Amino acid sequence: MPESSEWISLGEAAAILGVHPATLRHWADSGELPSQRTPGGHRRFRRRDLEQWANLRNQQVDPKAARLAMQSALGRARIEVSTGQLEDQSWYQQLDKQAHEEHRALGRRLLELLTAYLAEPDRREELLEMTRQLGEEYARLSLDQNLSLTDSIRAFLFFRDLVIDSIIQLAELLSLRTPLEWGDRLRQVNQLTDEILLALVDAYQ
Repeated sequence: MPESSEWISLGEAAAILGVHPATLRHWADSGELPSQRTPGGHRRFRRRDLEQWANLRNQQVDPKAARLAMQSALGRARIEVSTGQLEDQSWYQQLDKQAHEEHRALGRRLLELLTAYLAEPDRREELLEMTRQLGEEYARLSLDQNLSLTDSIRAFLFFRDLVIDSIIQLAELLSLRTPLEWGDRLRQVNQLTDEILLALVDAYQ
């Protein structure tokens, strides 16, 4: 196959990487992704360069950094509890003591799954399935405590915010230096935790 056939258009390259053409144009302008222009001024990208770029973007997070981020989130949750900052949350007020303990246990398990999800890309399908099962347990607990769907979602979002805040605080360790890297990490957090949210909604239907 001649090398010229490896060169593809901006639109085709953007579709391969799953990004907007404007994003790809920005990467090319900044020199992050190699490209050439045709005599007519149109951009062309080489498939080989796109594959290398995609592989770089999908590199796993350092397991130590992932664990540190999740430990930070757990620590922040403990601080929220110990300082009474959760007392004003309507969903928290409705939980009995045993439910508080179960919530903490589910939270720890979710952090373990999220740590593995960030650090072990090859296990992601398995980890998504395990998270779905965890979501079913979370839904059962919410229903047992007679929480409304709205309050259950509030509790879920409260916890996810702690995780995201921890990732922001540990941005350097997680190598988050560009908008693309931020987007990748936050997308991975959402991909996993959305399974909890979906399981929760399904249980209430």
